[in-house]
Amino acid sequence: MAAADSLIGAGLAPSPYSEASYIMQVLGYRELTTEELTKINQIKQLGDEMQKLIDHLENIPGHTESRIGLTVDKRWVSIGKTHLQQGFMALTRSVAKPNGI
Repeated sequence: MAAADSLIGAGLAPSPYSEASYIMQVLGYRELTTEELTKINQIKQLGDEMQKLIDHLENIPGHTESRIGLTVDKRWVSIGKTHLQQGFMALTRSVAKPNGI
């Protein structure tokens, strides 16, 4: 079974990339197994879901912009976004195990 077929069979959305892109090597990365690619795609999908929440929070008025209804502290939304980006990057690297920094 091809790598792309395994990902689709795992219930993940089809990749916009052709199967040939899975064969190409990224400098500093080893060739990933189908299981590793599936796990990374799961991490990426969860990151996309978190991005939707962040986008929603970023569109709520800041606490200095409105005194009516729900407000958020935009600084903490930004800090949370940065920490989540770092976290999802760390999770992806934990599976891909690239060489170097």
